[in-house]
Amino acid sequence: MKKLLKGKKGYIKYIKKRNLKMSILEAFILLIIYMVGIEKYGTPKNVFTIIAIVGVLPFARAFVQFILVVKFKGISGNIYKEIEKHIKDYTAIYELPFSTSSKVYCIQAAVIKSNNAYFYIEDKNVDEGRIYEYLLEFMISSGFSNARVRISTKPEDFLSQIRQIDSFAVRNEKLEKDISKALLTQLV
Repeated sequence: MKKLLKGKKGYIKYIKKRNLKMSILEAFILLIIYMVGIEKYGTPKNVFTIIAIVGVLPFARAFVQFILVVKFKGISGNIYKEIEKHIKDYTAIYELPFSTSSKVYCIQAAVIKSNNAYFYIEDKNVDEGRIYEYLLEFMISSGFSNARVRISTKPEDFLSQIRQIDSFAVRNEKLEKDISKALLTQLV
């Protein structure tokens, strides 16, 4: 399986597959280590059990990451193509699963121009106000105090905003890269 970088189309599918495979493989290895210890010593009170217990940590990490993203879908191909057609050379990142203190969300696309960040979320049931507050707070705490955040759950609205992107702020590539980097560090 080819490694896919965070923020690229297909990341959700990649992370699901990778974490499921890692979870299954690690669980199998841990079970073998535990069983070898019982077979060799005749009791679970041995060094192999300790090794298996310590090995539970990477298994748990991979499995929790799988559970967090299993319900999310990647961005649909048609919307991706439309976004790519209109963004020119602006910074765009895709499939961003992130967690707040209360819930895990997935942003299907983010387009950044200067201090303006446009987010598209395909989940129609999402609380836009809560995500807006979280993202704005995140941007401010990351040092982007004059950042503007826009969220759309309708592809038409998002694409309309992207089409009008040239009429807004003057481009600042360094700021765009910094915001993009900050967002990618928030991924699950």
